[in-house]
Amino acid sequence: RYVQSEENGSVYLLDGTPFRKLDRSVRSLTDKSLLGAKESEIEIIQITGAGKSVVLEHQNRADRQNHRWVPQGNQDNAEPLADWVLKLIRLLAADYVQPKDVPTNLQPVLEATATTDFGEVNWTLQKGTDPDGDIRWYAESSYTRALVNVDLEQAATLAGDFESLVE
Repeated sequence: RYVQSEENGSVYLLDGTPFRKLDRSVRSLTDKSLLGAKESEIEIIQITGAGKSVVLEHQNRADRQNHRWVPQGNQDNAEPLADWVLKLIRLLAADYVQPKDVPTNLQPVLEATATTDFGEVNWTLQKGTDPDGDIRWYAESSYTRALVNVDLEQAATLAGDFESLVE
């Protein structure tokens, strides 16, 4: 970085480190979480997709060693569902969708409502077509407040697994 003095026209070289945060792209996200809550702060999460729905309750959530996710109702596959919900919670935003990259044909695939220590967070995983004609996965939540890009493989796996896990 260079700066020129208005007083005498001298040019000075500055350390650029303090300016790095200012230079970061508008696409960058400091917090990549879609829910804005740690796993231990989530009480209940309800997920809907493909005409199916499941509610999972976080039991013993204050106990890091013995906490677990338990589906409400009679679910034979409680353990695989518990593993799946961890993947859902850990799905991160890659970056914000820019105005020039707004997708078309957005289709909601999974919708979730999480009850947290801080209130409810609504979240939607969507599939759409980017301006280049490629299929991409997107998410939007009341925490991110805007459409974000998510990892294609992770999102597709989550959506596919949900259909096979939920009765």
